[in-house]
Amino acid sequence: MRCALYARFSTDLQSASSIADQWAACAARARQEGLTVVARHGDEAVSGTVPVEQRPGGRALLADALAGRWEVLIVEALDRLSRDQVELERAVRRLEHRGVRIIGASDGYDSQAAGRKVIRAVRGIVAELYLDDLRAKTHRGLAGQIERGYSAGGRSYGYRTEPDVAPDGSVRGRRMVVDEAEADHVRWVFDRCGSDGWPARRIVHSLNERRVPSPRGSTWAVSGLYGSPARGIGVLNNELYIGRQVWNRTQWITDPETGKRTWRERPASEWRTAERPDLRIVSDEQWARVRARMGRSRLDGGTRGAGGPPRTLFAGILRCGLCGGPMAAISGRLYGCVAAKDRGETVCAGTRVPREDLDRRLLSVVHDEILSPAAILEAQQAIAAALVQHRRGAAAEEARARRRLADLEGEIGRVVDAIASVGASP
Repeated sequence: MRCALYARFSTDLQSASSIADQWAACAARARQEGLTVVARHGDEAVSGTVPVEQRPGGRALLADALAGRWEVLIVEALDRLSRDQVELERAVRRLEHRGVRIIGASDGYDSQAAGRKVIRAVRGIVAELYLDDLRAKTHRGLAGQIERGYSAGGRSYGYRTEPDVAPDGSVRGRRMVVDEAEADHVRWVFDRCGSDGWPARRIVHSLNERRVPSPRGSTWAVSGLYGSPARGIGVLNNELYIGRQVWNRTQWITDPETGKRTWRERPASEWRTAERPDLRIVSDEQWARVRARMGRSRLDGGTRGAGGPPRTLFAGILRCGLCGGPMAAISGRLYGCVAAKDRGETVCAGTRVPREDLDRRLLSVVHDEILSPAAILEAQQAIAAALVQHRRGAAAEEARARRRLADLEGEIGRVVDAIASVGASP
């Protein structure tokens, strides 16, 4: 029989050889079972909480299974498929429904074993508890670092970290210190916003014109500057600039429907705030002026911010011919390059086109494509194939119904004979 091997490791701190090691263990089990390995799939630096179909290797694995390219799947252990109990059960049932036998090379799982459901449930619970325990220990360790005055990871613009070296040469942690070059840019931004009344877009354009690297090392954007005042995100909302460190304000939550990780704010009672005067960059007066402006109006020069879906016909699928960035409606009459509007002409000179003209021309292309003889023929063939498949299913269902009807008629006859022989009974 044909078999496939699947391997996965979680973080980029692990070696890529982990995939090869897992494959080797799975291949040894395949030889013991007398199976022929015809496919190998793997995912590097992918968390076990990510749904299988959202991993590159996992998608290929499911595609092969649905195509019937092999009959047996071997993994080192079930937690390689998933560390989420619900996702693991869903993935395993999906594969077993296709007749795939699943073998765990090291954890003893075999989907042909009588107690497979019990083993699977126990393994799923153990995998989830491992993640919960790891998450709690990691959070506790980061909290300890914060209490000792060290950095807990991440970097704010205007700061850098330096190692705190013990007398014996060991590194006890990394302390955050002010980066004076970046701090000067932070003060300049607060002065332009609070004292001079510049909108955020003008500040961003000026920073990009002066070739000032952004926090991520690329170009500045309005979203990085203005951020979210409610969540304390963005250069203009970072309380660390006035010497107040706020930690444990947000957490990552995985959406069970999409498998995507999103931010969620923790209750204020769980925030950890510490006064760090050594990290102050801007004065209380600079901070207060910016807060006052934010309280009166948005500072981004009139944009509405992130919100609902695009309100124009082709926004979201158009691309700028100069920089390759997205294009959207920049006014009631024009589509334009988002990068040019948001980041300035030094990033992209900008492409602009009348919305009415572009909508009409693109719709004509779509119209011609849909109504072309080849497209009509393809649609007719697809509909004919769907009808044939539907008829086959309907015929099979009718045959099952007729067999069931015959069975019921026979059962009714036997009940009547029994009543006639022994009389009515409960």
